[in-house]
Amino acid sequence: MGTYIGSGILNIVMNNLNMSTDNHEFICGEFTYPVEVINYDDDVEWSTNQNLGNSTADARMLIVIVQGDLVIDTNVIIIPQTRKRGFLIYVTGTLTNNGTISMTARGASAPNQIVYLWAHNNRNLELIEGSTLGGVNNVTTAHNGVVGGHGSNRRCGGGGSGGRNANGNVPGTTAKGGNSTSYSGGTGGAGLYGAGTVASDTGGVGGSSTGSDGGGAGGGGVGNPGGTGGLPAANGANGTGGLLIIYAKTFINAGSLLSQGISNNTYTNAAVRCGGSSGGGSINLFYSDIIYNVGVCNVNGGPAGATGAGVSNISGAGGNGSLTTTQIEPYLFGDLDFRRLHVSGRSLIHTITENLYLVTTGNSFLNFNGDLIHSAETIVYEGNHVWSEDKLLGQNISDHRMLIVIVKGNLRIDPGVTIKSTATRRAFLLFVLGNLENYGTINMTTSGQILGGIIKVFQNNNESYETVGLAQKNGIALISTVRLINKGDIYMKGDTLQLYYQGLLELGTTEFRKIDGNKNSLMANRIVDADEVETRTFV
Repeated sequence: MGTYIGSGILNIVMNNLNMSTDNHEFICGEFTYPVEVINYDDDVEWSTNQNLGNSTADARMLIVIVQGDLVIDTNVIIIPQTRKRGFLIYVTGTLTNNGTISMTARGASAPNQIVYLWAHNNRNLELIEGSTLGGVNNVTTAHNGVVGGHGSNRRCGGGGSGGRNANGNVPGTTAKGGNSTSYSGGTGGAGLYGAGTVASDTGGVGGSSTGSDGGGAGGGGVGNPGGTGGLPAANGANGTGGLLIIYAKTFINAGSLLSQGISNNTYTNAAVRCGGSSGGGSINLFYSDIIYNVGVCNVNGGPAGATGAGVSNISGAGGNGSLTTTQIEPYLFGDLDFRRLHVSGRSLIHTITENLYLVTTGNSFLNFNGDLIHSAETIVYEGNHVWSEDKLLGQNISDHRMLIVIVKGNLRIDPGVTIKSTATRRAFLLFVLGNLENYGTINMTTSGQILGGIIKVFQNNNESYETVGLAQKNGIALISTVRLINKGDIYMKGDTLQLYYQGLLELGTTEFRKIDGNKNSLMANRIVDADEVETRTFV
């Protein structure tokens, strides 16, 4: 078993094609991905069905590497033998699919997390993050189920809500479908005939219904496994759409690529209120030379489930997932060292100041906590700057990466000018290597959890650390400069507000707030003799 570090899962495979057939760990940024690798070192032709991988469900991503060409013959089905946290087929040559590659009903029951798929040469990331909402109907009277949300931006689809009769009563929900994860379409909500339980939001068990009487029963929602129904014959079906990733230098698809949700359409009792269907999965196609796709790509959610004749409380369909095709620039293969995106240091501030020649505008990965790597978007300005117009900094992605703005010189912000991040981030760090003169407005609003334990912000000369503790790790606003002269306004909003400076400090008009809007305190740390700090508190 090995540990591999890289910017994205595909980057790691590309740079380590000879990794052994075994279980490994991939580390991309702050996320660790357990993987199961099957490696073929020559051309492969599959002429019979392949149920790939081990029998352990939900624990790992299945990765199949073919160092050569891969041919899948007509009517041949390629599928993991059980649920996996994604299925990646990586072919260095030509992949010709005349059969079926499937992640239908193979979505994993696992916590949601961001999945870094690929880092481009310009450091833009192809990734999966967030979730798609399950279907919900707030009406408390009898109704059909509601379709789950449709996935976009590489996301899976949400689960459909269950049908409900007038007796349905689940506190806080109305047979809601489960939200999707990066590894699974959403699970189906319970068909309500009285009481029930909520569908999983992590690709787990479908909603369960405990209500039944002589006139009918509630049905379980589709899930991993399906939820329990009010009658034994009313249990939900198993399976959700999963994550399918394919890379080939040349990809010819004349067959089928499937990652579909599952329908609850097997009930025979006309009095069963049908549980919701599961969401479709996410198919991600990467290629470098040619893609020729004349086959089928299906990420549909499970159709609305029905029962016997005359029943109106049918389930909601699962939401459709997403299909994304991305070309990778051919020259990237073999020439680019993706590990240069990773920089290390003894603290957050030292990681920046000691790697100024490495850090450029783009996406970087910072290792300053030893065993945990943090992802960041870095924006670098060379030399002295005067900002005379408003600036929105960073990409429009909320609560995903730290935003780090570095000015390699002096910075003056003119009167009437406002600078702020385009979207709310986990942390907003402004590094000015010279003097910072603010006559306008600096708006540093942060939100979102900084993963991991204690954050090492600065290391003193005696090797002790200035840290952000566990209780303060939601939102960090930090300014580091030689001299700060503030004649305008500074708004810093986050659980942790810190300032590091070496010389003169004139705070002027400032406002310090926590995430909830309550007043907060700024910890102003004067760096003495380069490696030791003196701390003052401003409210």
